[in-house]
Amino acid sequence: MKRLGKICSSCSEDNEEQQPLLSKSGQSSQPPSEQHMDYQSKPPVEEAPLEPNTQSCLLDEWDRQVLHVKKRNNAFSITNIRFIDYGDTHRIAISFHNRERRTMKLTIDNETIYEVDTRLQFRGNTKLNIEDMVVDFVWDLIEKPVRFSFRTRGLPLDSGSSAGYGEDGELVDSDTEKWEDYEVLNSIEIVGVEG
Repeated sequence: MKRLGKICSSCSEDNEEQQPLLSKSGQSSQPPSEQHMDYQSKPPVEEAPLEPNTQSCLLDEWDRQVLHVKKRNNAFSITNIRFIDYGDTHRIAISFHNRERRTMKLTIDNETIYEVDTRLQFRGNTKLNIEDMVVDFVWDLIEKPVRFSFRTRGLPLDSGSSAGYGEDGELVDSDTEKWEDYEVLNSIEIVGVEG
């Protein structure tokens, strides 16, 4: 999957050369060939210095990864997932106790991270602590196809926070910040394909 660069130059590789012209799907607008490729020149941009305590990168529509995963043995499983660009790779498995989907279990790297009785919660979300980062796990078992998403959150947009982790790994927030105040660094959406 090819992703476009981030909004700010500090987050993307320095490419002073020309970039291929891409469509919204991330693919070249013409079939690739060795003989012909359209290029779009980057106009010179004068960058203003970032002010202290401002976020250097913003999430745009190209930062979201959408993965279609086929269900096998009552589980949706995928390997080599990164919750953040420079993070470790992980294996994610979302499994169900039986065909009626009474219990859903989220396993990351063969360790059960979260388990829920889905008879009471067909849709829901929870906060996870993965690689010392806050990751919002959201599921929707009502819509077809089923959907799961992971949103890795960074520091609060107002960085004067005293949020941290408690002894049980739960996010503790003494300033009662809203979860939406955290900047999204990465988003992974898993679309479950039955059979």
